[in-house]
Amino acid sequence: MIAPRTRRSLVELAESLPVERFYASASAAEEALRQRGMFNVIDVETGVKLDLMSTRARANLRPSRLRREAEDTILAKLEWAKLGESERHLRDVESILSVEERPLDHAYIAEWARELGVTELWERVRREAAER
Repeated sequence: MIAPRTRRSLVELAESLPVERFYASASAAEEALRQRGMFNVIDVETGVKLDLMSTRARANLRPSRLRREAEDTILAKLEWAKLGESERHLRDVESILSVEERPLDHAYIAEWARELGVTELWERVRREAAER
């Protein structure tokens, strides 16, 4: 997951994408940044759509957590699901749980799930993933 937090970082991201390969609306991206929302980048060769999200800043992140990793993606997806965006985000979390090769930091996820008010969703996804 990529989540630019400033207009400058958003512009840098947009400028780094080859225009002959990717479609992204700059105005949609800026609106997503303002609204802490989501915008799409589409790979015109494959049709793959990438969801880019602006997530809530999390104070107290440990220095080792400053990189975007699976745990932070899970938390962002849970936040989106809580907002009623789509069950798809919960399926995405299940997918991450099933394909992640390294052990996830479940304590970190549980801590932030409590902070973000998504503990019930986290527990539900874990339970459903374990049943599969």
